[in-house]
Amino acid sequence: MSPAAYSALKYASLTFGLAGIIFISGIFLGNLFGNFTKRIVKRINLNGNLKKTLGIEFDPEAIAYKFVKYTIILIAVIAALIQIGIAISVMNFLLFVFAGIILISFSLALRDFVPNIVAGLYIISTKKLEKGDEIKFKDFNGVIKKINLLNTQLEMNSRNTMLIPNSYLVKNLIIKVGTGRKPKVK
Repeated sequence: MSPAAYSALKYASLTFGLAGIIFISGIFLGNLFGNFTKRIVKRINLNGNLKKTLGIEFDPEAIAYKFVKYTIILIAVIAALIQIGIAISVMNFLLFVFAGIILISFSLALRDFVPNIVAGLYIISTKKLEKGDEIKFKDFNGVIKKINLLNTQLEMNSRNTMLIPNSYLVKNLIIKVGTGRKPKVK
């Protein structure tokens, strides 16, 4: 084997080997720091408090774990590609595309979330609807059991429970049939 071929082979194996080590380290560190973040979120008890406060159903521990894990893995992939010699302009383009995908996904996820929170704040602050009020809309009627920022829990006459998004309540005609509020004593 000629010295030039040996040098090229040595350089290629070193470059790709180092890129592989960076990638594998990224996966390991992503899992490690993801689990660490998950434990921190659990210790803060964000899971219980956030669910109770906002009346939401997602798991903050799992979201924190996945966000940290995949962010670290993405950084490792970028570092490995740079080690191999992928041009920085290509990396910038890929990063721009990835950021665009994340931004579009995030905006689609919040499309219903934000209006429901705004409507929930409106309903709670104006006190036009409160726990115990009997309401009727479209073909449904029932008694309000709980109002939180995202939705209102309505117990139907059939004893079934219906969760109604707050933005729906604000946008549609609601007839208040009766009130479960106690009269104020003067």
